[in-house]
Amino acid sequence: MADYDISTVELDGDRYEVVQSLVRNKYAVRDSAGDVVLRGKQKLFKRLH
Repeated sequence: MADYDISTVELDGDRYEVVQSLVRNKYAVRDSAGDVVLRGKQKLFKRLH
């Protein structure tokens, strides 16, 4: 598993909006000006047995 460090992301505003894509489990976080400040996606896992 990879380690991620988001300590360099400056979230100094007081309002953010999380938008989910309609097709896949992808997300974007927008600040109050509408600029994307963070993107992410959710991975799905299948049970094999």
